[in-house]
Amino acid sequence: DILHVEALFRKKKIHIFINHWPSRYGGHLVTVPKRNRAADILRTHVDSIFRSEPDANIAILGDFNDHPNDESMLEHLRAKTDTANLPDTALYNMMWPKMGSEGTHKYQGHWGILDQIVISGNVLHGTNKFKTSPKNAVIFKAPFLLEEDRTHLGKKLNRTYIGMRYNGGYSDHLPILLDLQFQEKQAVK
Repeated sequence: DILHVEALFRKKKIHIFINHWPSRYGGHLVTVPKRNRAADILRTHVDSIFRSEPDANIAILGDFNDHPNDESMLEHLRAKTDTANLPDTALYNMMWPKMGSEGTHKYQGHWGILDQIVISGNVLHGTNKFKTSPKNAVIFKAPFLLEEDRTHLGKKLNRTYIGMRYNGGYSDHLPILLDLQFQEKQAVK
């Protein structure tokens, strides 16, 4: 599922895409084409927006059920992994720098980043009123969202359900946050 919201803030528009892409249930390799298709659909909408609004502010976030280095994100959505020379109309994956050190989901003892934030280059540069930076994308790891992992050590998610058994926790993914600033026009001296 992909929800597209056009929000106005002080007469400036930002396009926000909320995503929940097909799961890996049934096997990663078997389900890759489904997530690639979701990425293609999203990329088509992003390209359409950029054709009509070259300075569009775009924020894409959600549960992609793929990691930042999977083909759906790199090849189909074409989310860049480096901010150097990033054009305003390119997409940048804010979660890329967190790979290997943080995660939003733990599977078989390993943390991965299935929940991501992708922004247009002009939001990173502050070209059109909205601005952020990679350090402003955060994985929210409040202690109440985690519990001891007796099988794989460390912490694991305090889930609502474990299979069909009610566990009383919160989620099987950690929340992600983006601090997005709105820049007022500076007075000319």
